[in-house]
Amino acid sequence: MLGLMQDGPLLISGLLDYAERYHPRAEIVSRDADGGEHRYGYAEAAARARRLASALQIAGIRPGDRVATLAMNHHRHFELYFGVSGMGAVLHTVNPRLFAPQIDYIVNHGGSRILFVDPAFVSLVGPLAPALRSVGRYVVLGGPEALDEAARALPNVVDYESSWRPAATARHGRCSTNAPHRRSATRRARRAIPRACFIRIARRCCTRSRPANRARSISRRIASCSPSRRCSTPMPGASPISRP
Repeated sequence: MLGLMQDGPLLISGLLDYAERYHPRAEIVSRDADGGEHRYGYAEAAARARRLASALQIAGIRPGDRVATLAMNHHRHFELYFGVSGMGAVLHTVNPRLFAPQIDYIVNHGGSRILFVDPAFVSLVGPLAPALRSVGRYVVLGGPEALDEAARALPNVVDYESSWRPAATARHGRCSTNAPHRRSATRRARRAIPRACFIRIARRCCTRSRPANRARSISRRIASCSPSRRCSTPMPGASPISRP
């Protein structure tokens, strides 16, 4: 509807798009497992989240599918929040402090197809892997150096940094690619509507409580105005504008 206050849907990916556009150099600071600090800006985080979303699509993840994480708060988990949700999938965060039977039940009950796991929790997930029937792929949140231990404990496992390399030039999921076109099309349609039509709609909303004959008189005055020039007929109750 053209009368609404915004011409696009509220999307999770829109939060990161806004930060990338207006605060590209604002730092996101997180602490890695080895105690070191990781710093990068919203522009780089948004680009990595887009590549992650494209890699998930290539892996067969579709809107509505569940993607589980067993990880602490760091920059890669931050990218998962926007990459998974932005493409329309469901991010299923699992609490690593739970007991192993509870993790087993939660992951299977959620039906997660991919499980992203921190290297520190590989030893926790390894014994559970045979029972996690819905999980078809494991991704260890690190580079190739974190894959050694994970490859011995988990089946069909890849490292996070290498998993989305083939999608390095791809765009984000369907949300962030289609929304700008939808907004621009709405703006073009809005500009094509004559100005008198907007005035007529606004005045109609304001005259519902007035007598019917007065409302019809106002509508006739508005209809007589040309959209291409300024209306010279004063509205009832409006004071004349003095020109210099």
